[in-house]
Amino acid sequence: MRQDYSHFKKQIYNYCDENAGEKVLFYAFINLWDEKYPVIKKDLIGVTEKIIRELIKGNILTEIEKPGGLDTPCAYYKINSHEDLIKKNENLKKKMKLL
Repeated sequence: MRQDYSHFKKQIYNYCDENAGEKVLFYAFINLWDEKYPVIKKDLIGVTEKIIRELIKGNILTEIEKPGGLDTPCAYYKINSHEDLIKKNENLKKKMKLL
């Protein structure tokens, strides 16, 4: 699961990098999972929530109120302006290898 988790996290980071300023439903992140990696839906939701919590803590995502006509139980987020997550993450990995 480690390889597929890393790939999935990178997909979410890339999505946030490319869509800063946009609003998005939780399902948009789930749809980024690469289907070549089989996963139980409950596990996928948990992994996605974990990554989103990290992004909220880092002020990359902000949970916002859904528009009036949108009737869904899932969360709605705004992707805030931010530094390039992919580049920042790669730089952090390089620094960690040096330690």
